[in-house]
Amino acid sequence: VETNLFPLLADWGIRLSDQVVIETDPGYREAKGTILIRNFGQHPITESLIQNQTFLLSGWTRPVFPVPPEPVDERLSFIPLFASSANSWSESAYQMAGTPEFDPQSDIKGPVPLAIASERKASSQLGISVPGGRVVVIGSPDLFSNQNIASLGNVSLFFNILNWILDRDRLL
Repeated sequence: VETNLFPLLADWGIRLSDQVVIETDPGYREAKGTILIRNFGQHPITESLIQNQTFLLSGWTRPVFPVPPEPVDERLSFIPLFASSANSWSESAYQMAGTPEFDPQSDIKGPVPLAIASERKASSQLGISVPGGRVVVIGSPDLFSNQNIASLGNVSLFFNILNWILDRDRLL
């Protein structure tokens, strides 16, 4: 499905893909099929999750890829916040019947990025301070759903994202 959101995200160095992440590593799955996310990138949002060895709970998720915008914007920085395991992949043919299998022609081998934090610093030659902007994109529709928000990792991530977006880094 094509929306007007894609060009906006591209401007922030983020690309969504019409794929679903298939997680095959038993250390990253619960018995009922829930994905355990425990592969974190170094960022203020994920720092407490890494220190406390906390994981996130999620259902189906889609990949969120970092892509430098054209033209290159030196003020923009972005980093994957968390990813699937090395045994996972991003499946293109997820709508077909049957068990998904990795296809090196159309699928992307893991670890697959599942969330990205992007920050654009503002600059001013006028001598005034202009704040930049921050955005976080997560490929999971239920990371903060009623079913998963009770998980310590999920609720911590939620508040860490809010504090980072609001430039309250000291509360992370």
